[in-house]
Amino acid sequence: MSRGPLGNLSPLRTIWLKEYAKVCEELIEQLSVKIVLDIACGTGSTSIPYSVLGVRSVLLDISRVAVKEAMYIYKNQGLQAEFIVADAFHLPFHDQVFDMIITGGLFEHFNHDSLASLLREIRSYAKNLMIMIPLWRNIGYRLAKALSTLLRRWPFGQQLERDVKENELTEAILKAGLKPSTIRIVGHTGHIGTLAIILLPSVILGKVMSVTIRSSNRLSTRLLHQAFALSAKLASGAAGCGDELLVVAVNEP
Repeated sequence: MSRGPLGNLSPLRTIWLKEYAKVCEELIEQLSVKIVLDIACGTGSTSIPYSVLGVRSVLLDISRVAVKEAMYIYKNQGLQAEFIVADAFHLPFHDQVFDMIITGGLFEHFNHDSLASLLREIRSYAKNLMIMIPLWRNIGYRLAKALSTLLRRWPFGQQLERDVKENELTEAILKAGLKPSTIRIVGHTGHIGTLAIILLPSVILGKVMSVTIRSSNRLSTRLLHQAFALSAKLASGAAGCGDELLVVAVNEP
């Protein structure tokens, strides 16, 4: 991917996308992907590499705010896509319309019984599915999310999130009549890198707060606000580039 920072996405999330884009390129070639549907698209980052690589992309989310944000980012980058506000359980398409359905940050918000139900609902619309779930074993991701949520900069919603392990997801895929074909870990930082990134905003914020306390003038107050914003952005970016489990499931006839 040769493009610069992606709209409102943090530079750290952009670093993560570069690694993820290599996986997307492999899948496009292996599975002859020409059109994808991104379910629960959020800011659209999951489908950006596909669009950059020339794949026709349809982005769908139940949130109008999320779709609007994705539209802004795509326009900012000069990318083309179709945007739809709809529920994943009631998709407005015909069967086998897409070469691949992709989704990131969706399945960890469903309980065990709902995973297979959701997979059965969406399987008829595509030949293949690509599912990504944040790995909770990465403590850095969890701390970064907690910090960015505290600073009110967590961009991915506040729904309940749970730890979906590889064996649970694989079991749900098989129950839905699909076949797991590719299992990868996609991530940039790992434990140590993410923890290091978290320390940086904490140090910045703490230093400026100490200056502000000693000298409560307008300049120091303005610096405090700027440090707060930078710390929140770094924390959000650290969580956005944590390790994720990527599973591709084949829809067998």
